[in-house]
Amino acid sequence: MLINGRRVAPYPVGTSGTTAFVDLNSIPLAAVDSIEVLKDGASALYGVDAVAGVINIKMRRGMVGTEMNLMYGNTSNHDSSEFNASIITGAQSDKASVMISFNYYKKSPIYNADRSCPAIPPFLSSNSSPLNLQISREAALEAGVPASAIPAGDPSDPIFAASPADTSNTGNTPVGSYLFSGGRIHTFNFNADSMAYPARKNKGFFAFGESKILGTDNISIYVDLSFQNAFTQNELAPSATGNWANPSGASLVIPSRIPNPLPLPGMAAGTPRQAAEGAYNPFNPFNVDIPVAPALVSTSSAIVSSVMKLMPRCSASV
Repeated sequence: MLINGRRVAPYPVGTSGTTAFVDLNSIPLAAVDSIEVLKDGASALYGVDAVAGVINIKMRRGMVGTEMNLMYGNTSNHDSSEFNASIITGAQSDKASVMISFNYYKKSPIYNADRSCPAIPPFLSSNSSPLNLQISREAALEAGVPASAIPAGDPSDPIFAASPADTSNTGNTPVGSYLFSGGRIHTFNFNADSMAYPARKNKGFFAFGESKILGTDNISIYVDLSFQNAFTQNELAPSATGNWANPSGASLVIPSRIPNPLPLPGMAAGTPRQAAEGAYNPFNPFNVDIPVAPALVSTSSAIVSSVMKLMPRCSASV
């Protein structure tokens, strides 16, 4: 990639952190005169890097007068307006020429939720809020769930329990209010907050000056100045918690089966709860909060092991 026959500095962040590339958004279109595309090697003209072809963008080198361009467009949904403006002016004489160009570009984003096709993806995420708690049938019966409310199936098959979507997810839902199913009950639409097309905004200028010196037509001095501020914003769906322990944030905790639990083994009385005050989980067969914080793993590994047999998975989307 060359501009006026000279190499261009690559973008500071490579694709996937490895492959370097040139940001074409940093080249003002109004200042482009022509583009050369050579499929074969051209080392003799463009240097040793042009062994397998080269793209050379030639910028305008002088003009007399002023040129202005304005463009506006939008989609039929009126949700992705595009505005492009540029002005270029220059002057030249037998000895010197000067030119300067200013450009501005803005493109509004398109959100998946604003279009009927991608508003709801074919497969919704099972990492949702309220939680889908995967528990054993024994844990449900131990918590007081009537056998008639437990989905039919092999006694060794796990079931899912979830609080209703219209309840506050604070960990104090009584067992009688849970919903039970053989599959995940709640899902999460990750396209509700994600973009289908990113937002873009570019602004900058390009300037060129050239003058013959030493009273001869064979020697000249020139200067190229270019500045571009390229902004791109893309929004993806919120990340699910994924792992039980979250090193970069708060660790998940299985609350005790009672609102006022006992301290974990090895912890002094009066130690603050690992779960929120008043929270309880009727499917936890122990009267203690079960955390997975690194400092507590050694003192609660036996309890965690027992609970995970009854509750092998707990996932949420935050």
